[in-house]
This record gives sequence, structure tokens and C-alpha cells, in this order.
Amino acid sequence: MSPFSSTLGALLIAVLLNTYLYGVATVQYVSYYYQQFQDPKWIRFTIGGLFVTDTFHSICIIYMAWVYAVEDFGNVTGLIQIIWPFPLSAIMMTFTAFIVQLFLSYRILLLTKKYVIAIPLAVLSLGCFVSGMFVGVKVWLAETHLALHALPIKVGFKGH
Repeated sequence: MSPFSSTLGALLIAVLLNTYLYGVATVQYVSYYYQQFQDPKWIRFTIGGLFVTDTFHSICIIYMAWVYAVEDFGNVTGLIQIIWPFPLSAIMMTFTAFIVQLFLSYRILLLTKKYVIAIPLAVLSLGCFVSGMFVGVKVWLAETHLALHALPIKVGFKGH
């Protein structure tokens, strides 16, 4: 087994899976716009913005796979360096998830008419957004993948 299997193999699988899911989402975006729903303009713009964000994210991770697997093929020091699509991917996924979660919280509010359900969901979404952005910025500031292991990020209760 190659020493790159755990890194490049995981990246390749992630890019293939993302590309497949991007295709599924693209079909959904296109069918939404062809159905001519009478949704408010802000919903249509939100969906269009999510499509643009998803497209840019897919392009970024395909580029990242290209750099690591083709341009830096066999170059161990090239694999250690963090290139810009790596942290940007985390930041974009965090942003996209936040927008979708807020929209779903809004839809839950419309369906249930209960703020006691929708507001905690929106607050939890905001907490996840802040945490995700914090991690994304920390990764962006790291110069190598080895530096990521030195980040003092603890997950769990009571410091465990």
C-alpha cells in the first residue's frame, strides 16, 4: 500500500462523492427554476446563491485534488503544504450549511408557528457557523498539515 493512500485516496473519494452529489443538486436547482414556483424573490435568490456557492466549492476541491495528485505527484513536501482550497472548503461548507439551516429554521417556524422550536434551531445554527468559521480560519493560518495537529482544539465534555 502506498504511503499516500490515506491522504490522496481519501481526497479522491471525497472529490468523486462531492462531484456526484453536485450533479444531483444541479438537477434539483434546474428543476426548481423550471417549475416556476411562486416563491418570494429572496428565496429564489437564496437558492441561486447556494448554487453558485456549491459550484465554486466543487471547482475548488477539484483543483485541490489536481494540485495534490497531479502537479505535486511524488513530491512529499508538496503534500504537506496547505493550499488555499483546503481551508476555503471548510469555510464554504460552513457558510452553505448555515444558510440552509437558517432557511430550514424559517420553514419550521412557518409550519409550526412556534418560536420555541425555530429560535433554538437558529441559535444552534449560529453556534455551528461560528465554530466552523473559527476552525476554517485556524486551518487557513496553518502553513502545513503537520501544524494542524498542534492546534489546541478539544472536543468533548470536561476537557476530555
